[in-house]
Amino acid sequence: MEEPWKAQLQELGERLCRFGYQEIASNLAKRDLNGDSLIELLNHRSRKVGDTALGLLDRRRDGPPLVLQAVLSNRFTHKDAKVRATNLLAGRGRTFPEAMTAYLHLLGDRSAHVVYGALFGVVFFQDRAQLKNLECWRNVLSANAKVREKFDLAIRALREGNPFLFSPGFKDSNDVWGSDRKRFADRIG
Repeated sequence: MEEPWKAQLQELGERLCRFGYQEIASNLAKRDLNGDSLIELLNHRSRKVGDTALGLLDRRRDGPPLVLQAVLSNRFTHKDAKVRATNLLAGRGRTFPEAMTAYLHLLGDRSAHVVYGALFGVVFFQDRAQLKNLECWRNVLSANAKVREKFDLAIRALREGNPFLFSPGFKDSNDVWGSDRKRFADRIG
């Protein structure tokens, strides 16, 4: 049975999703919601409500740890919420190394979008010790699985020490991943 506060937040989300982003943000800010409430709203099916909750969590000091804990306890029940979570964690880069546990946790997700976000985090951490994990995950996939080639690309990027092989269009404008400035100067800052 669903807890009453969760049902109330879902109802709030349903009321708010008719409004624009600014109205939703203003309404949520007035409510002085705690971290658990924002996590619940991040998991809302409405893109506007979930994105707004993500923005509010992103501004909080405890936002990344709350999102990490929600990922690890499987509180996010759909693809968009999990993608939002990986985006928030990836936005912290190496300043939040605990995120690696969330990325590894999401590698087995059924959504290719979620797995791609998790692979992005693993690759940009440039932790070659994760090669075995990636190879194990890849090896259990069928040869024609959509994400298998993404695993292959992630493995290659880790082996070659070049995360931009995995995501060629990414530019680390805030240098959160601490990539080698000599090799990747055009992709940083």
